[in-house]
Amino acid sequence: MYGGGYYTTEYLTIDGGYPDMIYIRHDWYLCYVENLAWLISIKFKLDLNKLDISVFKKMVNFVSKNKCSMKGIIDFEIAKQRNKKEFYIPVFL
Repeated sequence: MYGGGYYTTEYLTIDGGYPDMIYIRHDWYLCYVENLAWLISIKFKLDLNKLDISVFKKMVNFVSKNKCSMKGIIDFEIAKQRNKKEFYIPVFL
């Protein structure tokens, strides 16, 4: 809720209230991530030319093709970056 008591309910109809159904509107999420990365770069005075969201694009493409959740994929990519040999795959019941 922002701006004087206004509520938005768009998320309830677009992807059924599940925030991780990125495959439904993957282009929107890619645009969101690019904008968020740009804002973070500006805030922390980072070099915008070094902005690389290729890993996120690869993850979104996989999610779009397989119509699955991105949570496990994000955890896998984080584990890879940290040189971990294991990570947890969430199971939603």
